[in-house]
Amino acid sequence: MDPSSGGPAGAPVAGATEDDDEDGGERGGDGTGGDGTGGAGEPQGVTVEKGSLLETLLTERNGKDDDTEESEEPASGKGKGSEEDTEDDTKADTKADEDADGSEGDAPDGAVSESLSAQRSEPLSDVKEQQSASASEPRSDEEAVPQTHREQEPQVDPEPEPEPEPEPEPEPEPFRAVAGPGCDSEGARYQIHGEGVWRSGPAGYDGAGCDDGYDVMAVSGDPDGGDTSAEWTFWPGGAGSTCTVKILVQNGPDPLWANGVPTHYELFDGENAGGSFRGGFEVTQPDDGRYWALTELQDVGDSFTLRARNRGPIAEGGEAPQLPLSVVETECR
Repeated sequence: MDPSSGGPAGAPVAGATEDDDEDGGERGGDGTGGDGTGGAGEPQGVTVEKGSLLETLLTERNGKDDDTEESEEPASGKGKGSEEDTEDDTKADTKADEDADGSEGDAPDGAVSESLSAQRSEPLSDVKEQQSASASEPRSDEEAVPQTHREQEPQVDPEPEPEPEPEPEPEPEPFRAVAGPGCDSEGARYQIHGEGVWRSGPAGYDGAGCDDGYDVMAVSGDPDGGDTSAEWTFWPGGAGSTCTVKILVQNGPDPLWANGVPTHYELFDGENAGGSFRGGFEVTQPDDGRYWALTELQDVGDSFTLRARNRGPIAEGGEAPQLPLSVVETECR
């Protein structure tokens, strides 16, 4: 049988296979291979680079033609007209490829069009593999569950700020006052009851309105009492106060403190010696100079009074001893 005749009547013309493309066989411009068989070929003067878009298109097209030729069975009653129809279809496909190549511009022999290389795309198999990989990737719990359906952490109310502790009330100012001969101090008073009292000095104290003097009182001769007395009264103004009382004790020659007679002091609640008695004490002559005799009162009321009487013995045939009456300071808290 003559191979150039195209085979028996009604038989399809065999096209070029993929092996022919890979072996680099040149194809004629009329669409026939070098061996004279029918099939779509490459455009003349163009070198097909492996992996380029042109090679992909030609490979897919040739594979399609091969599948078509293998699947078609010879039809009875069709003759040479069928072969001509096949050749016309092949030429139309070849022309379409040439038109597509021509749109990219002519390139010299042995050169590859830059635009074809630039349009190189990934094989379809790689794209399908990527899509399959993307579809098979597991979604995280956060992606699978809508944002609105996520379990929210319970909100914890902030702890209330502690209330500031109340500021302590400021302590009241302590009560201070001075009473004595020639003194004028608010909240204090000095009084003489009876006769036999005179002024002397200096007292060594001229503060708080005092005139730097002290009084002298002669004893009555009765060791247990007398008719003359001096009183120092103070008004702290706050019940329950604790008061410190300081007595300035004067010193001097005889008959002051003669015979070692002490001065007797008594404390009373209230504005005079008629109040409740709180106790008494004695003050003796200083060894040298003056000094402060101190005593303390607890739970003092609105006022209290300090009293000194002219009690004391007189030696037989002697002069009556004298007792100094000086300044008294008081501070209460």
